[in-house]
Amino acid sequence: WAGSAYIFARIGSTWTQQQKIVANDRAATDQFGWSVAVSGTYVIVGALHEDQNALGGNTATDAGSAYIFSQTGSTWSQQQKIVADDRAAGDYFGYSVAISGDHAVVGAINEDEDALGGNTANAAGSAYIFVRSGSTWTQQQKVVASDRAANNDFGFSVAMSGDRACVGAVYESANQAGAAYIFVRNGNTWTQQQKIIASDRAADDYFGRSVSISDTHAIVGAYFEDEDALGGNTLSSAGSAYFFSAAQQVSLGVKIWLEGPYNTGTLSMGDALRTLPSFPLTEPYTAIGFTNASGGGSETTNAAVLAVTGNNAIVDWVHLELRNSTAPGTLVATRNALVQRDGDVVSASDGISPTSFSVPAGNYYVAVRHRNHLGCMTSTALPLTSTTTTIDFRTASTPTNGTNARKTVGSAMTLWAGNTVRDNPPPSLLKYTGVSNDRDPILVRIGGTIPTNTAGGYFLEDVNLDGVVKYTGTANDRDPILVNVGSTSPTNTVTEQLP
Repeated sequence: WAGSAYIFARIGSTWTQQQKIVANDRAATDQFGWSVAVSGTYVIVGALHEDQNALGGNTATDAGSAYIFSQTGSTWSQQQKIVADDRAAGDYFGYSVAISGDHAVVGAINEDEDALGGNTANAAGSAYIFVRSGSTWTQQQKVVASDRAANNDFGFSVAMSGDRACVGAVYESANQAGAAYIFVRNGNTWTQQQKIIASDRAADDYFGRSVSISDTHAIVGAYFEDEDALGGNTLSSAGSAYFFSAAQQVSLGVKIWLEGPYNTGTLSMGDALRTLPSFPLTEPYTAIGFTNASGGGSETTNAAVLAVTGNNAIVDWVHLELRNSTAPGTLVATRNALVQRDGDVVSASDGISPTSFSVPAGNYYVAVRHRNHLGCMTSTALPLTSTTTTIDFRTASTPTNGTNARKTVGSAMTLWAGNTVRDNPPPSLLKYTGVSNDRDPILVRIGGTIPTNTAGGYFLEDVNLDGVVKYTGTANDRDPILVNVGSTSPTNTVTEQLP
């Protein structure tokens, strides 16, 4: 009963065994393979009766473990053994497993303590979420049900999709009706969004025996449920499944050019910032005074996202806003996301997905802002739904609010570069001279007295986003401001066209 897992690969319509995998520290009765999941080039396998910690010591009978394998070519190799930070004998960590991108979740049905390690309740159950950075997986958070109770077996089943996880508690309630819990991630924190139960729940249905989730949809199995879909035609333990949908969700596929890093030769943007040690893994907008709403703020990314090269390489963080359809000066929701070299704005968590907002489908003005470029907004409120709506601010065919909201660079439309000072109250102005101008902070950043100095790093004053602040010389950050206000009239200004 040491256990194994078998990986199959599809060629055309044929599936063939690619590899048999076992744990590097396999031992009798570990039951490696009790649970399995796959996402892209990663596999996770649960071994609920495994006894040792990640280093092979500190024996705790049936504490449980999980093993993550990664694929290189056609070969799968063990990348890491993971265990709970608070592992204890009999927890059955690994009873259930799921993986999605750089996150994995592992259920431990017999675990007794709450998320803080107290409030013991026998076999209440827990789930543990892990995050990958490079080739290392670390525990990000332990989650439990908000109404946890003894013998609920929370963690009997788990599923994960992007920033959402679903955890089944098959014995929830005194009569084992069962329940499932949806968790969502904001930044590095997972919070319970909702407890879900069957609309016709009854004793001994065991709702939560199995769960699966994909984006805004989840399905939960209740294998002892007796009635058909209309609530009749009783058959003992015939079983049912229940489908749930998250109603409040809209998805956006925004595309922009930032003038600073835009290259008219390659028709793409430079991505020098992502390689800086100082590039922030947590969104920078909250810290510099941008307002967040409806779940926006504290979004995070990871080293794997920043390691991507080519057209999908990350250029910088951007700030997206949904505004009220009748009062566009009123924020409804925000998200801090990442923009790629080709202009696609993507979710910070995976660097691939469109940006989602936890608001009902409806009409919204859409604004995009950047920390040292002037923002812009759609000229009208647009209908948004859970189906991704593409808004391409790179082209003149997408009308924007106000006058001269974007700069024309060849055939492209870009956000105006050079706004190193955020004006309060708004709107922000692009200024070369006078009080609160955008030129002086560049000189201050390089030391204030020697204009030929430079400063390397992730700074607001780095107008062209090349990772180096320069006041004079080739590719300096001062000249774009003068050009944008009008080279012959340095007292001119450019006004951000946001209400």
